[in-house]
Order: sequence, then structure tokens, then C-alpha cells
Amino acid sequence: MKIAQMGFYGTNTGDNAALYNIRNYIDAEWTDINMQDTANSNKSIPELVNLFIDINNKHDMIMVGGAGLIEGGVWNNTTTGWKLPFNKEILSVISVPIVVFGVGFNFFRGMSKLNDTGKKNLSLLIDKAKVFSVRNDGSYEELMDAVKPSKYIYEIMDAGGMQDVESPQKREMKVGCFNPTMNGGGPWESRNIPVDKLLPVIKSHKLKAHTHGHKAYCNEYKELDWLITKDEFKHNLKTYFQTNIEMYNQFDFVVPMHQHGQLFSFGKNIPYISIASMEKMVNQDKKFGLEDYTVDTSLDNWVSILDEKVTRLKTDANYLKRWYDIRTEKIDDIRIGFKHFCKKVIE
Repeated sequence: MKIAQMGFYGTNTGDNAALYNIRNYIDAEWTDINMQDTANSNKSIPELVNLFIDINNKHDMIMVGGAGLIEGGVWNNTTTGWKLPFNKEILSVISVPIVVFGVGFNFFRGMSKLNDTGKKNLSLLIDKAKVFSVRNDGSYEELMDAVKPSKYIYEIMDAGGMQDVESPQKREMKVGCFNPTMNGGGPWESRNIPVDKLLPVIKSHKLKAHTHGHKAYCNEYKELDWLITKDEFKHNLKTYFQTNIEMYNQFDFVVPMHQHGQLFSFGKNIPYISIASMEKMVNQDKKFGLEDYTVDTSLDNWVSILDEKVTRLKTDANYLKRWYDIRTEKIDDIRIGFKHFCKKVIE
């Protein structure tokens, strides 16, 4: 079977994991379809039609995802009216099965969600798809709020959380990792986080910095104690992105600002306290049962809460054990659900 897999390749470690990890569970001949060539809508509708005629003729299936591929905001202004390069005309030239695999609804606080055109095209894609699944981070609820789907919608973990190598349970949290996200302008998770208030907490706990994307190597984070250099990170991402994920194994706990950090840590059985500035991060922890290990940045006193929870993770044996217990209770069913959907893909 030849599968054309659509996603954002090479942009960050998390998206690569969300795409390539799927291939560990489905035996096929894979082709990368990089959405950087389609999502910005530099192509006209006729050009996209011709592109998908060619993809359709050369493959047995088109897979959309994984990772967060459904967004509003600036993506409402694209040729197709949303981030994905699909509308009625484009979908009409596709005859092979379409599988939507664990896509996330990346709606940023303070930004618009899907407009009417995006909702219409989402419904059309659901209608056309053989099977459709969303990430278990509140995306199911967002989809149900946006449209009335014509078929069953599966809810699965992002493939980035499917990690083969687990860290053993530990009694002491000594070596910690801070997983930063760029704090620049635009619709990004950390755009409203005051770095000048955050960094003293990170430094006080002596956390090493390790990120999912090279943009975090910016002036705002130049004072961090980076695990590897920007050039080393980019080299790993280009040659063997798993190296950047394997580096999590040397940490006892993680403080992620980004969902990729949540997923890698959960998959690897590494306790974490998440700095959640997006609903998807808040909801991801709710789905995992880890609400007590979330720091929601919408709260006025979130910096002090962060300090308290990191301290507690390091000093309170019961608090640490409960994280492990919750994760142990959840992980088997999550993995079974993921593998079940993979079987649905090839049935």
C-alpha cells in the first residue's frame, strides 16, 4: 500500500514525531506531503486540484496528520478558507481513501476559531474521509462545537506520545528540564507570558533547557542553561529527530510550555508540571487525569503556583507517586485505543 501522508515535516521535533511515529504501526510505502507547500495557499485552487490529482493517481491512500492541523486566526484567509488544502472542488478529484489521523484543533486564546467556510470544508472532509480521528486534548469537543459530523469521530492520543522507551519510576526528582516555547509576537502559546517573571522560577530550580523547535533559541531565553546548542538541535532535527526526544531520558522531571513536552513526558513516564497557556494543554492534562499537575497561565498568580507545584513534585513523595499512579492507570487504554485506530485505517 502506498500512503501519501500530509503534515508539517521538519518544522519541529513534535510534529515529526506525530507524523513518523504512525509509521511504526502501519506497514506501508510512505510519501511525505509537506503542508508547507500547500497550507500557506500560495497555490491557486486549480493548482491544488492538479496537485491532488497527481497525488491521487500515485497512491492508494491519503493520510492527513497527525499534529495540530486545524486552526483559525490567519488561516481563515487562505485560498481554501482554512489551514487544510481541501474544499469541495479539491475533494471531488480524490478517489482513494482519505484518513484523518489524530489531528488537533489548535485554537489560541484571543484568536478567532474556524469561520463558516472552514466549518463547511471540515464537514466536507469528514464526509469524504474513510475514518476520522482527533487528538485527545479537547479537539473532539471543539469539533462537535463547530459541526455535526456525519460519521463516528475517534479520539486518540497524538502519535508523539507513543514512546517505546519508558523511564523507570523514581523516588527523587533531582534533574529537571524546562521545555520553553518562543515568546515572540503572533499566535503562539507563550505570547502573553511575562518571561521576566518566569525565568527566576526556572533558574531557582536549576532546570536545564531543552525545546521542541529552534525558534525557542531567542534573546528572551538567552540566559537559560541550554542542554544543546541551536545548531546541534537543528542538526538532530534534520538528520535523526529522535535524538532530541531521547534526550528527555536524562531528566527526572519536565516543566513544559508546549504540548509536545507534555506528550513526550507522558509517553516516557517522566513526571511533569505543565505551563498551560492554551486550552489544548489544559484539556490534555484533563484527559490524562493530571489536572493537579497543570499551571494555567490565565490565573493571576500562576507564577507562584508554578513554583509551588514544582517544589511539591521534588519534595512531596505522595504527590510524585500520584502522578505515576494516574499515568499507569491511563496509559494502557490510551495505547490500545491508538493501535485500534491504526487497524481501522488498513481494514
